Amino acid sequence: MAVSARQQIAQLEARLAEQAETLAQREATIAELTAKLEAALKRIEELEAKLNQDSSNSSKPPSSDPWWKQRPKKAPKQKGKRKRGGQKGHKGHRRDLLPEEQVRHIEDVHPQECHNCGSSKLVPEGSEPLRHQVTDIPIIEPFTDEWRQHVGVCVDCGETTRAELPPGVPRSNFGPALVALVALLTGVYRVGKRGVQRLLGDVFNVVMSLGAVSNCERQVGEALQVPFDEAREYARHQASANADETSWREKSKKVWLWVMATTWVSVFHILPGRTKQCAQYVLEGFKGVLVTDRCKSYLFYTAGQRQICWAHLERDFVGFSERGAITGTIGDDLLKLTKKMFKWWHELGDGKISRTTFRRRMKTVRREVEELLEMGQEQSSQSGKFEDILKHRHALWTFVNVDGIGPTNNHAEQQVRHPVLIRKLSGGTQSERGSRFVERMLTTIASLRKQQRNVHAFLTEACKARTKNEPPPSLLPPRTPDTQQIDPAA
Repeated sequence: MAVSARQQIAQLEARLAEQAETLAQREATIAELTAKLEAALKRIEELEAKLNQDSSNSSKPPSSDPWWKQRPKKAPKQKGKRKRGGQKGHKGHRRDLLPEEQVRHIEDVHPQECHNCGSSKLVPEGSEPLRHQVTDIPIIEPFTDEWRQHVGVCVDCGETTRAELPPGVPRSNFGPALVALVALLTGVYRVGKRGVQRLLGDVFNVVMSLGAVSNCERQVGEALQVPFDEAREYARHQASANADETSWREKSKKVWLWVMATTWVSVFHILPGRTKQCAQYVLEGFKGVLVTDRCKSYLFYTAGQRQICWAHLERDFVGFSERGAITGTIGDDLLKLTKKMFKWWHELGDGKISRTTFRRRMKTVRREVEELLEMGQEQSSQSGKFEDILKHRHALWTFVNVDGIGPTNNHAEQQVRHPVLIRKLSGGTQSERGSRFVERMLTTIASLRKQQRNVHAFLTEACKARTKNEPPPSLLPPRTPDTQQIDPAA
């Protein structure tokens, strides 16, 4: 029986509906696969960027760079153009001579015969003699003092009484200079306890057990408590400070070492974490300008102005520039502006331009940088990182308007280099007491070096003061016009 036209239309419509449904399913599948491809490409981009991270484009230290990413060595100089050593006509540098009053022995040496003809008839020529000094050290022989504590018997009651040591006599077996030397070796020169033990025996002829080495550290830690507390209080009242943190190990557990660095004093703390609460403890009472990186632990700080480190930003911009598409373009432009900014900053420091000129030039840089960051936030695949930088917009330019503030946090980062070496050599500390010793020693070392004061002399005086129950020496800088102008509390 022939199929009617109406039935044919119905069949065609059904077939069309099936094809439409199939097409819709295919479109959905294509959309799903496209989304997965985009996610996969984004993930690949992220992994490649992470794989390519090193000290030049992230906050990773140079020591973590893999061998295939080490900075290329400079091309060797062409041979034949310049000989090794000092060049002809180069002004020589000799060791400075000590004044006569500091010389142990002086001997005048006169020529015995003429070097030309051999005659012994020589008369003084009258010119100043050539001075040749030889410095050496004596064989070190330690001295030992002895106190004999006798016992007396009471005639009235028969009780025996042993004499007490006189005031100022150490209760330990080692004097303040030797105790200070042990702390100097472990805290400043990064010598391990066994190394200290051997060094004392080989060079100073002193026999000391490992437990005694640790006990010397305990004594020095106690002697430095008051100077440490005083330094912390002083730092709180400064007009500006740099802060940073690095990992540490205590009892084989990860903790964090923090530093608050001012012009004349640096204060260290070993704390359980890298949290807001720890940062608040470090900065407690501080109301000056704070220079840091973009660590979220410092987001709470609103007591004073803040400056974000541009060295960290520059590494981020390098990372952006190494990506493709719009992110790479924005990164390249940000790098150019950053290099321009640093060039002008160095010209300001060298006195080539005035602060007024620097501020005027920086207005354009600021506008262009913030426009690029906003573009990255809207269009880049790394929008989150651009957004994070923009959250600190108010803290990017403090150094432009406030004298005495730099664009980087290099000051604080330099302060933690010495502790990082100690951590790598020693593995950290094995007790809470050891951590307190490290805090106070690092604070003492960094502060005294800034003030160009002798660390061993200071430690010796602190140990003497502890033994005699007298006030210890201070870590604060001497009151001079240079130091008073940065101390609002003075």
